Amino acid sequence: MDTPSTAPASPTAVSPTAASSPAASSSASDEPDVAALVARVEAEERELVFTRFDNDDAWRLGSRLVATARERGLGVTVDIRRGPQQLFHAALPGTTADNDTWIVRKVRVVERFGASSYLVGLRARLAGTTFAAQHELPLQEYAAHGGCFPVRVRDVGVVGTVTVSGLPRPTTTRSSWRWSGSSSPERRSHAGSRGPAAGGRAHAPRAGHRGWHRPD
Repeated sequence: MDTPSTAPASPTAVSPTAASSPAASSSASDEPDVAALVARVEAEERELVFTRFDNDDAWRLGSRLVATARERGLGVTVDIRRGPQQLFHAALPGTTADNDTWIVRKVRVVERFGASSYLVGLRARLAGTTFAAQHELPLQEYAAHGGCFPVRVRDVGVVGTVTVSGLPRPTTTRSSWRWSGSSSPERRSHAGSRGPAAGGRAHAPRAGHRGWHRPD
């Protein structure tokens, strides 16, 4: 569970007063592979693009994420939005209203920077600083931890977000689309479960699925 502290960093997993993000406080020198992580996540964001994204697509994607979470015994909240409209929201057992707060804060990061909340935090670390120091935004409103991924439509751009709140902090990076962000400060996984952020995957629609496009 998130540990309250001074200022949070990500709507999917941190508490409005949690300085609980080692990722946000560590510098690029602490993680020599941060440049590789940035390149990897940027490539994933270029690759994972929809040709369209309607209410039914949001329902299918959200339902799939919820089903995978139930199979793995994960207490998460799943949230999908298009613009200001919330198209899908499900809170599984073990979650609280705090998860919703994390979601809102991470969504703000994606909306402002047009990149996943994980990538925004990684870029700050690559620059040898923190998200807070680099952008001087209130951490009670913005959280640059993993958990929120932009919904991109080909030839349009970012039209929405998909967020999963409640995943444990991962030991290795995973695609945000596999679990809507790979690095989450949340600690809600059940003992013994291997959720997406810990190495498992909750796959988004495969290339070729209606509405999904893999750029050339």
